[in-house]
This record gives sequence, structure tokens and C-alpha cells, in this order.
Amino acid sequence: MSDIYNLMAEEARQSFFQLENITAALDSKAFGVVTADALLFSVFAYINTPVSIALFYVPIVLVVLSFISLLVSTWPRHFHRQFSDDTIKNYGTWEPNRVLAQIAANYAELELNQYKIYKNKLNWFFAGLVLMVFAMVCEIAVFAYVTVDP
Repeated sequence: MSDIYNLMAEEARQSFFQLENITAALDSKAFGVVTADALLFSVFAYINTPVSIALFYVPIVLVVLSFISLLVSTWPRHFHRQFSDDTIKNYGTWEPNRVLAQIAANYAELELNQYKIYKNKLNWFFAGLVLMVFAMVCEIAVFAYVTVDP
């Protein structure tokens, strides 16, 4: 019977760590897009032809909003971790099957909390990405305007 408890605990632990790795990968992607935002922002230094104020500032505002959204998506969120010291103190006198079941339940709860964090990060990342795409389209429009009507 303890094999089932071992499988439950291992599956819960593995699911939690997979979600934790996906969250870390999302942070890495967000930093890559932040770099792209910085490059988009630096492109405006090369515009020396006077253009409409609205046409000039809309892409800049979009890039800044994208940058802020992406920074919020990478902001570290607090989440609880199951430390081995606490496990030994709390469950050291329990029977093994009950301990494994409790550890599986703890990891399942940690996974739910981590999923909420991941979902929040993903929403901010997506918002930043959409704003960056709009900023790129606006920048292309500005450069097309500058090229056509100098």
C-alpha cells in the first residue's frame, strides 16, 4: 500500500517543480522581451526629422508601458516552500503512509499557490508583449512617415 503513497508524493513533488521551472522560464523570456523594448526605445534617437507629436510619442508611451508590464511580470512573488527541517519536526512521529499522504497534500497546495503566481506573471507578460507589438507597428508607421514625407 505504501507504493501508492510514494507515487502520490512523487507525482505531487514533480508537478510542483515542473511548474516552478516553467515560472522561471517565463521570467527569462520576459527579460528577453525587456531587452527588445530597450532596443525599440533606442531607435527613437535616430529620428531627426520633425514629426507629429502624437505620431512620435504614441510608440514611446507604448514601449514604456510594455517595459513596465514586463518588469511587473518578473517581479519576484513570495511563495511557500516545504523545508525538510519542518517535515521532520512535524511528521517525524507519524506512520510512514500518513507522512507520505501529508507530503503529497502539501505539495499539491504549494502547486496551487505557485500556479496562481504563474498565471499572474503570464497575464502581465502577455500584456507587455502585446504592447511591444503595437509599439513596433507604430514605430514602423513613424519611419514610413519620415521616409515618405521628409
